[in-house]
Amino acid sequence: MTDATTNWLFAGGGLLAIGAGLKWLWDAIFSRLDKREAEIERKEEEHVTALKERVSVLEALVTNQGEELRRLSLGLGILIAKERRNEPESIELQQVMNIIATGNALGD
Repeated sequence: MTDATTNWLFAGGGLLAIGAGLKWLWDAIFSRLDKREAEIERKEEEHVTALKERVSVLEALVTNQGEELRRLSLGLGILIAKERRNEPESIELQQVMNIIATGNALGD
């Protein structure tokens, strides 16, 4: 072979080696990025699942508290009606009515 042909072949082989090296580097970088992305997505899914479970628990708690509040309000209404009949001007009745209206027993 001539020197030109040899140089051309070596240059082609060198380019091929550089190309293969770049491909390996590209694959190595992006495989690491893919692994990181998969790990981030897995953690995000775990967080979302935990948050959904927490929201479900809180919704059930709110439902239970709402039902309990309804029962207490009904019972309080009955007691207030009885107290109004027995002692319409009682201090305790006035305090209860202030608490219901303002959240303060003193009516400030």
